[in-house]
Amino acid sequence: MDQPGIKEQIDLEKRMVAFGISRYNTTIDKAQDKGRGADIQSAHKLMQEFVNPVALALSSWLAEVSPGRNHKYRPLLQVVDPEVAAYLTLRAIFDHFTQISPLASLGARIGMLVEDEAKFKRFKEEHGDYYDTIIQDFKKKGTVNYRHMHRVLTLKAHTKEVTWNDWTNEDRVAVGVKLIDFVLQETDLIEKRQERARGRKMAMQTVIVPSGSCITWMKNFDEYAQLLNPDRSPCVIEPDPWISVSQGGYYTPQLRRRTPLVKVKNKYHLELFEDKLGKVTEAVNTLQSTPWSINKDIYNILKEVWDKSIPIGLPQSEPYTITESPVPKGISKDKMTKEQLEGFNEWKSEARVVHTMNKERVSKCFQVIRVLRLAREYMEYNKFWFVYQCDFRGRIYSTVSGLSPQGPDFAKALLRFSEGKPLTERGLYWLRVHGANTYGKDKISYDDRVKWCIENTRSILQTAEDPISNRAFWENADKPWQFLAFCLEYNRCSNDGFLGASSYLPIALDGSCNGLQNFSAMLRDSVGGATTNLTDSKIPADIYNEVARVCTQKLGTREDELAK
Repeated sequence: MDQPGIKEQIDLEKRMVAFGISRYNTTIDKAQDKGRGADIQSAHKLMQEFVNPVALALSSWLAEVSPGRNHKYRPLLQVVDPEVAAYLTLRAIFDHFTQISPLASLGARIGMLVEDEAKFKRFKEEHGDYYDTIIQDFKKKGTVNYRHMHRVLTLKAHTKEVTWNDWTNEDRVAVGVKLIDFVLQETDLIEKRQERARGRKMAMQTVIVPSGSCITWMKNFDEYAQLLNPDRSPCVIEPDPWISVSQGGYYTPQLRRRTPLVKVKNKYHLELFEDKLGKVTEAVNTLQSTPWSINKDIYNILKEVWDKSIPIGLPQSEPYTITESPVPKGISKDKMTKEQLEGFNEWKSEARVVHTMNKERVSKCFQVIRVLRLAREYMEYNKFWFVYQCDFRGRIYSTVSGLSPQGPDFAKALLRFSEGKPLTERGLYWLRVHGANTYGKDKISYDDRVKWCIENTRSILQTAEDPISNRAFWENADKPWQFLAFCLEYNRCSNDGFLGASSYLPIALDGSCNGLQNFSAMLRDSVGGATTNLTDSKIPADIYNEVARVCTQKLGTREDELAK
């Protein structure tokens, strides 16, 4: 197709913003449908703002010595951190907004959450190591869903028979209603209202509803927040060159405001960069002016591999299956034999691992699907460009996630330069180095990498001719998809006689522990420089292996000292 112009780019950017809005609103709808109003961003923001005043009011009440109407419930609340109690109360209230229920029901829900928190505190006191192991497992799995964490902790506490005298339902309701009173007293988030009880014509009931000001604030916040995360995609014309921290990159005001040259939250921090980014701006603009295209051969192979669930450098498209429980469904643990219990516990451990694998698989699958979608859309363009920006440390990143020169292996393989360069002797040398690097031969000298490539020419060319049938060679590469892209490029250049043939393949070069590398250069540190490849060496140094060697040596010395 003809190369697009500014009109097509503006339309594309409007679609990026619209897609971001749709994605944000879908998240809200899903949260509300599941009764998880507290998971909405606007609710998060209000909870952060008001948890402290509610907690302070609760602390003051707990410190009082006069009896008061609800004095007998003070001991119940004194075992829970006021900030935690305030957070649980606000969370329950925002969840409650999705389906209004009577005050007593909301109070009972809050009271139950607070009681569970007190029980978890006792759990930690009695079984600290076990409790910490569960929390670490949450962190390892990236678990942030409160309800799931709450359910797991409740089950584990029950398993360990944590000593606890259950509160009465009256206690839970009274504690919950008292905490709601603090929210009414310290915030303008909620109000009480009388309404007719469902199914009862004459009966009235008290309910808690969001205040008008709360509804207005959340609506305004959502209208603002839905613009914060547009679905940034590559440009179909060259990006606007950066001339300041806020002028450049995308073209529409909505997208430009959300994509500054430097990603920092503090506007005063941002202002410090004005007129001080000459070299940085020059480097970013050079990256932005580089046109790319989709490697159609890689796309077709990747699509086939994904559709057929062939496990080559991609997540499994089908869920991992959990084997059937060895114990009949419905049988309680106390009625199991010793053999059944051991088998059941072993099955549970395996099922937990599979569940975690499936959770990770889903997020990775979404990434593959998005990259394939973008690649399919941009295949129709002869060239496209990426907008780049810096993080607060000065590192430069593409604004597009997934399909970018800094994406995962399969995404990098999908990209090629739209303008080729004729291969020279030196270019062919580095093409072969790149092939060896992507296969995993990056710890030997450059000459040996070239040698490895030449020695494996037959396998490389066979792979290019029929990648699926000859996948045994490339599927075990360190970066299989980039290596396959190399094989295809090498084969094409070989057919054109190598020298003088146009090559479009990006040749990747990486730094060695960049932070230490920069420090070594600035400080003229010969030791650090040698271990981060700043000095001449036939074989590349590996700072990580060197650190591991020194640590192992020191541990061995320490063991010898202790043995004496």
